[in-house]
Amino acid sequence: MNMYKIYLKQAWALIRQERLFSSVYIVGTGLAISLVMVLSIVFYVKMASIYPEMDRDRLLTVKSAALKNEKGGTSSGPVSPRFVEECLAGVPGLEALALCCDDAASAFVQPVGSPVQIPVMKMGVNDGFWKVFSFRFLEGKPFTEADFRSGMPVAVIARSLAKRLYGEGSAVGQTLSLDFTSFRVVGVVDDVSYLMDRVFSQVWYPYTQVPDFEERVRYSEVRMPGLGPLKVYMLVKDKADIGKVREAVADNVRRFNQSLNVDGKREFSLLGQPDRHWESIFRYWSNVEPDIVGDLSRYGVIFLLLLLVPAGHGRFPYGAASGRAGRAACFRGSQGGVDRAGLDGELPVYAAGRLGGTAVLLPAGDVRQLVGLQDRQRLLGCRPGWRGRIALHGDAVQPVGLLDRLVRMFPVKPDVGVVARLACVKTAYR
Repeated sequence: MNMYKIYLKQAWALIRQERLFSSVYIVGTGLAISLVMVLSIVFYVKMASIYPEMDRDRLLTVKSAALKNEKGGTSSGPVSPRFVEECLAGVPGLEALALCCDDAASAFVQPVGSPVQIPVMKMGVNDGFWKVFSFRFLEGKPFTEADFRSGMPVAVIARSLAKRLYGEGSAVGQTLSLDFTSFRVVGVVDDVSYLMDRVFSQVWYPYTQVPDFEERVRYSEVRMPGLGPLKVYMLVKDKADIGKVREAVADNVRRFNQSLNVDGKREFSLLGQPDRHWESIFRYWSNVEPDIVGDLSRYGVIFLLLLLVPAGHGRFPYGAASGRAGRAACFRGSQGGVDRAGLDGELPVYAAGRLGGTAVLLPAGDVRQLVGLQDRQRLLGCRPGWRGRIALHGDAVQPVGLLDRLVRMFPVKPDVGVVARLACVKTAYR
């Protein structure tokens, strides 16, 4: 424990001596480590299995597709229900298929009997959404396939919204006014983090309930066959079958493309999808395949650059000698000598000198590594011909000749308060 106290005292003394450098170094190191931690947390949240996306290792994603039209132009966007039925729904090896109508959108909820409208996020989904993602139901249950196909006005809401609207009472069976449309609450789920951007919402309802959904689909199929408002999440039964599922989807897309390309001028493409979950987080654009290798390389360079600052934590701001004296204990010497604090329990032999205006206590082993350096005099702030004196502590166990050579190598000017001192600690020497 005493040793740690000594280290702390020496570190505090060094900080006080080099205040500007210490401030810049501590702040820079702290920021670098903080940024590395933030990036690590972001990647963990994006890639690890976190509620409610608990099966990301078995998840395949189709975010968008591209269609080259007769005039040579290209349109891109999510896919249509027709494409889902013909190319994705019947693929062998799938456990469930989740469909989301666009992303979460803002809406307003009006509590019964209150004129105040509460802003919320809503999302239209299908009944398979609750099979792909593992939501924790606190009350009720998800809406059924019959509810979805018939476009029933039912909804599942988040716990925080249920508590805000209905207090401590049960929310199941209550009426919810969403954008002036009445919905019946059939279930309450645990809140979802905003970081889960694929599934985050406060109200989930059948997208067949969207007033203009059928019109949007018909319009899209006429002008851009295969494109529509749906994003698809496919849960594979066994992650070992992901490759087979992707091949089956590719075959279906080729057949679908042939049915569209009757005049030889249209071309439908999934741009390499369906993606594994970790691949999908690098797909930023709907009409361009992701550059995964390039993105990973850039993130790797950023990590390495941020780690360069804390990687140099063992270096001192006193020139080249600091690297060789990594275990040096630096402190300001008092007039007439250097304190012996910090010697006991450490290396058996120490030498003292001045380094950049600071008294330095070096293990003799490290001092000997400096032999042969042309600038050793400059590193210690000395001039040839200056003389010092030796003080021995404890039993001298080193040859006197070695001590004399060390003193000649590192003469110290005594009138500046730094005395060349070699300490042989009997308890530490074996």
